[in-house]
Parts: sequence; structure tokens; C-alpha cells
Amino acid sequence: MRRETNVRGFNESDDEGEGIDIKGLMRFFLRRRWVMMSVGALVAAIVVVAVMLQAPKYSSVALLMVSPQESDLVMDSDKKASQPDAGALESQIEILQSRKLAGNLADRLKLANDPDWNTSLRPSRLETLFGIKPKPKPKTKLTKMEREQLIDGVTGALQARRKGLTYVIEVIATSPDPKLSARMASTLVDLYFESQLQMKLDASRSANAWLSERLGLLKTEVQQKEAAVEAYRASSGLLTASGASLTEQQITGLQSTVIQARTDLAEREARYQQVQALIRSGGNADSIAGVINSETIRVLRAQEGDAARRQADLESRYGNLHPAIAKARVEREGIQAQIQAEIARISANLKNEVDVSRARLATLLGNQHAVQGELVSNNSGMVKLRELERDAGATRAIYESFLKRYQELTESESLKVTDASLVSPATPPTGKSSPRLSVALLLGFALGACIGGAVGLCIDLMDEGLDNAKAVEAATGKPILASIPVVHPPGMTALPKQTVSEIGGDLMRASTISDLRRVGAQVALSLKHGNIEAIGKKRAKHHKNAKPEEPTILDARRFEPSGEGWNPAMYLVEKPMSAFAEGLRSLRTSLLYTGLERRVKVVAVTSAMPGEGKTTTSICLTRVAGLSGQRTIVVECDLRRRSLNGVLGLKPERGILQVLRGETTWQEALIVDPYTGVHVLPAIEETFTPWDVFGSHEMRSLLDTLSEQYDMVVLDCPPVLAVAETRIICRLADETVLVVRWAQTPARAANGAIELIEQCGGNVIGIAINCVDPKAPGRGSYGDVTFQARYAGEYYQS
Repeated sequence: MRRETNVRGFNESDDEGEGIDIKGLMRFFLRRRWVMMSVGALVAAIVVVAVMLQAPKYSSVALLMVSPQESDLVMDSDKKASQPDAGALESQIEILQSRKLAGNLADRLKLANDPDWNTSLRPSRLETLFGIKPKPKPKTKLTKMEREQLIDGVTGALQARRKGLTYVIEVIATSPDPKLSARMASTLVDLYFESQLQMKLDASRSANAWLSERLGLLKTEVQQKEAAVEAYRASSGLLTASGASLTEQQITGLQSTVIQARTDLAEREARYQQVQALIRSGGNADSIAGVINSETIRVLRAQEGDAARRQADLESRYGNLHPAIAKARVEREGIQAQIQAEIARISANLKNEVDVSRARLATLLGNQHAVQGELVSNNSGMVKLRELERDAGATRAIYESFLKRYQELTESESLKVTDASLVSPATPPTGKSSPRLSVALLLGFALGACIGGAVGLCIDLMDEGLDNAKAVEAATGKPILASIPVVHPPGMTALPKQTVSEIGGDLMRASTISDLRRVGAQVALSLKHGNIEAIGKKRAKHHKNAKPEEPTILDARRFEPSGEGWNPAMYLVEKPMSAFAEGLRSLRTSLLYTGLERRVKVVAVTSAMPGEGKTTTSICLTRVAGLSGQRTIVVECDLRRRSLNGVLGLKPERGILQVLRGETTWQEALIVDPYTGVHVLPAIEETFTPWDVFGSHEMRSLLDTLSEQYDMVVLDCPPVLAVAETRIICRLADETVLVVRWAQTPARAANGAIELIEQCGGNVIGIAINCVDPKAPGRGSYGDVTFQARYAGEYYQS
């Protein structure tokens, strides 16, 4: 079983949200503030001293206004010059900082003869150390490497930068001599102007030479192309009049005639078709006359009307057989025959007109097609003509542009104009530019803060101590049974005073990195509170009589008692309403109401490593249970250190080892606690035996008997990782409580102890966090059970 967890991170917020935990960062700074402040202050002091010990330097500034002209030498001069952009300004800055100008500056000011710039002229370290006057070196030409070093030094002393968003460039020169700084800045500006003038002059001469040659070629080319245009026009017959060709004029006239002919044909065809339609439909003469506009038909139609009236009058007077009526009928029929004959004649005439119009239109279309064919031929020739004209026009435009630019460049060769102007000349500075105390302090503060924060972060990341309930549960996967706060002897501060000999002894006894880290943390805390003191007679006497006990903050060995026999177990009796007693009652309550089907009677109390307060927790748990009315016994299972004897001040004559060997009964070996009435089964001092004491049948029988006689049997076991027999004891117990020392026990150690116990068949019911300091800054979080004394202190007795 392997458990991996982030014991202390900055992303574990109390509400389990994502993102940076501001509270976690604040707790980190509170935890490591002294380390970070100490390292930061040390680094800042070193930086400030190192900066202020540097040789003073002086900076001189010259200001340039950059306004570059149009750089394209063949560009049209009518185009307005654009304002310099950021790229143009950066280009000028790079020119000012170029190695070429730096080398010219070194040559003009003869910096090769100055020891401040030529390292080969400086005295050696031995000469400087012993105060030997250096011998004058003969002037020789610099080698390539020495010149490069000289140029590197000059380049590093020069700086050009844009001033805000303006077109002004600051030229800064720095040197140990204020007058030399002003000369360097002024000389650099002069060299920049000279280089700009020389560049423009060279470019102008080169452009003039090229333009002169190019103009001769362009002139000949223009003449040849214009002659080709006229020759092609004459050969292809593309003659023009009034701006248009003759063919185009002809086709324009024909187009209008064809349109008129189409209109006449359409009109005649419409009249003819209408007349034919009336005739086929049997229309009367009036409607036909109205269509063809015939006066003859109107007259005949009037005569027909008169004949019809006479016929009707005769028929009304004489009847149908009268000769006059027959004559009238014959007359009327003759008139109608004349009308029909006239209609036929007019219809024939209309048809003839349609045919004539159609023939005329066909003739016009034929002429139009012929002219169009000629126009198509002319257009094909115009394509070539236009191509020749465009080619000649383009060549002419280029020639004119080059000629104009050539004349401008010829006139501008005598003008000495640069792209920049001097706004403010360089003057010798009145004060040094470096080192500055404000800059040194700022740099020292920044580096100190960075390095201090990095050191604090490294220490915090290396610290695997479990300091809150969430971290313990996440690391071990076991619930928190109780958190037991730290207690202090009467009249003492939060930390005991330590002597130099005690610190040395702790260092000598340290065998692991965790031990060294724990000793270092104790020394740092003692230094913080000023609790390191010399060896006193009283402390020497106290330690001379002290028994070997666990080096835990709950143990009496770590405190200066106000009276003989004081220890946390006595504090529990004296202060039953304290936060310390309440934490142990919480542990007892958790054991009684674990939710298991059977009641827990045999409880093994152990820890992963020595010095975590498991013995004090065992006896205090036993006393709390006894004060609550339970029949309770604590059994000493640590045969090596026998810490119960030291905590309770016992000097037993019989112990558990004699009981298991059958030399005495367990009732005879019991000791009654005079304060609470609980029973203690101690262990006497004797050499270690290789006999498997706790894995024997006698041990099982003893535990069965004790569980029948007592309500709770507490087994004070040795550390799991230090003693192998602890796993056997935990297997015999109903449940095992693992004591974890607050902010010191590594998560890996707790996990390893739980895995070893469970591999041997034991059951770790939960974790008891010991030595919790609710006032420690930056530890735990609000609402954590390890901090109950912080926000519920008014319920407890100090």
C-alpha cells in the first residue's frame, strides 16, 4: 500500500478550489519569515557593500534629433518625406552603438594609451598587492585581441536610447573621468555626423554614375520605340480622322441605317399580317379600311350602304319578287365585289412593300457585315499598335523620372545635410552616476527578496512535517482521532531554554537527516526567542537526576520544572479543564465511538519514530479514562527505554517481563496511580532478551485476562520504525493509535509505520496529532481540528 500526497502546497485552499491559494501563500511567509528575512538581509547587505565599494563613474549625455530624409535615391522627389518610425530610430541607435564607431572613437581620443581602457597597461595583481610601481611599457601597436578588448570596453561605456516617444536620442558616455565622459559623448556625435555625411556622399556619387549611364540607354530606347509605333501605323493603314478611324465612322453610319430599315420592315409586316388576319376572320370592310386607311373602300362602303337602304325600302313596299328589288340586289352585289377586289389589291401592295423592305434590310446587313469584317481586321492591328504605344510611353516615363532625379542629385551633392541634428551638446557631469546608494539598496532588496524567498521555499519543500489535519488525512488515509496541544511548565515561555551542551548532545545523538532537521529547528526557535543559556547549577542538577526519557516537547526533560516531578501527565491532573485535557478526552471519545460492532478494549499507542510523545499520550489517555470512571490499565511494552518509569517517577521491582516468564503474577506487579487510581504494569531495568516476549502465548493470555478485568487496556509500544516487535504488539491489540508529532513527523515515516502495522495484521484506527502549537504562525488553516484551542480557548482552563 503506497500513499502519495502533497503534504504542504500552495494550491490546497480551504475550500478545495482551483488556482493560487492566497491563504496558503500567507501561511508560507509566516512559517519561513525569519529564515527569509535573515537570508534576505544578509544578501542585501552583501550586495550593497559590493556595489558601494566599486570605483565611481561619471556619465555625460548628448541629445540628437533624428529626422531621416527619403533614403530611396531613385524615388520621386515630389513624394513627401515620411516621419521616422520606430524601426528607423532603432537603426540609428544601433549605428551609434556600433563597434565601428567605438573603434574610431578609441583611435581619435587615443584611449589605447589610457590604463583605464587598455588592460595591458594596468599593473599586475602582484604589483598592486605589494605596492610595486609598475615599469613604463613601450608603446607598441595593439594586437588584434587587445584592440578587440579595447573596443569591448568602449562599447560597454557607450549607450544610446530613445527618450520616451519622441524622436530624440540620448547618447550617454560613462568613464572614471567626468571630462573624458563629455569628450567621449561629443566625439561620438561628431563621428556619427561624419559617417552619415560620408554615407550620403558615397551613395549620391554611386547613384549619379549609374543614372548617367542609364539615361543614355533610356534615351536611345525611347526614340527607337516611338519610331516603331509610327512605322506600324503607316504599314497597317490605321488612319484616323477627328480622333477615330475611317472604318469606325462608316460602321457608325451603317448601324443607324440598319436600325431604321428594321423599324420600317417591322411596321409593314405588322400591317400586312393584321389585314390578312381580318380577311381570314371575315371582318367587315369598315374594320379593314380602318387598318389600311383606304379612301376607295370608304366610298364603296358608302355606296353599299345606300344600295342596302333602297333594297330594304323596296322589299317593304313590293315584296321579294318585284323586279326593282332584284335590280337593287344586283347593284348591291356589284358594289361588294368592288370592295373585295380593292381589298385584294391593297393586300397585294402591302405584301410587295414588305418584300421590298426585307430586301433593303438584307442589303444593309450585308454592307454592315463587310464593314465589321474590316473593323475586326483593323482591331487586330490596333492591339499591336497599342502595345507598341504603351511600351514607348512606359519607357518615356522612366526616362523622364530618371532625368529629373539625376538633375536633383547633381544639385544636392554640394549640400552637407545629415539625418540628425544636435539638440544638446555633452557637458562634464557634476556628480557621479555610479555607484548610487538608492540603486544599491534597490538591487540588494530585490536580490535579497528573491534569494530569501527561494531559500524559504526550498526549506519549506524539504519539510515533510505534517502540520494540519487535512495533510495528515491526505498523507496517511486515516482519520484524525484527536489533536493534543502543547503544554508548558508554569512560569515558562513557549520554548524551554537550552544549554550549549544540550545542543551538542542532541547533535551527537542524531543519526538521520530527520534528526538533524529537528535539532536545527529547535535551535532556530531557541535563537529566535533568546532561550540559549549557559549551563547552570540547577539545570545540571536536574539533568543529573533525570531518567532517560523521550526527547519530546511533552516530556519533562525538555523543560525547566517549577517544582520537582512536574510533567504533562501531572498537568493533566492539575488542569482537567485545559485544552490539553480536552484533546485527550477527544482521543478517548473517538476510541469509544469508532462505529465498530465490537467495543475497543485493547489499544496500542505507538509512533513512527522516537520522540513523538507516544508514552506521554499513553499515560495521559489512561488517566483521562480513569478520571472518567473507567477501569483502565497502561502496560509498558517498551523494554528498551521504559519511558513510563521516568514520566511517573516509578522504581518498580517487578514488571511485565517477570509476569510473562511466570516469576510473578500480574496483580503483584501492578502499581496504582495515586492521582487517578489507574493501574500501571511497568517494566524493570534489565538486559534485553532475544526471547519473543510479545509473540508468545503468555502475552496473548495476559491481554485476554486484562481485557476481562478492565474497561480499557493501553499498550505503550516502542516506535514502529525503530523496533520490530511493535508490529507484533499492534497485531494483538484491538486497535492501534499512531501518534504523529505536529509539524515534525515526515509523511513518509507515518505511511511506512502504517504499512508495516497493517502488513502484520494490525489495524490502525486513526491518528493522534501531538504537540500542536495553536499560536504558531503559518501552520494549519482556519477550521482545522488541530487549531481548536485557537478559536475555542475561552472554554478551556490555562
